[in-house]
Amino acid sequence: MPNSSIAVETTRERTLGHDEFDPIGTLALITLYFLILVVMWLFMYFVEFVGNGPTVVGVV
Repeated sequence: MPNSSIAVETTRERTLGHDEFDPIGTLALITLYFLILVVMWLFMYFVEFVGNGPTVVGVV
């Protein structure tokens, strides 16, 4: 007589083909990282150059 308290799990795996894969999460992360990079660049630009005159680089 089998024990009825043991549950039998059946796993069903679904394979996705190349055309079915939609990497929205990856695109969202790349966009978020790019926006953070742009905001940091703008912040550093204004910290470096606001209130200062033109910077001359080189020897005359």
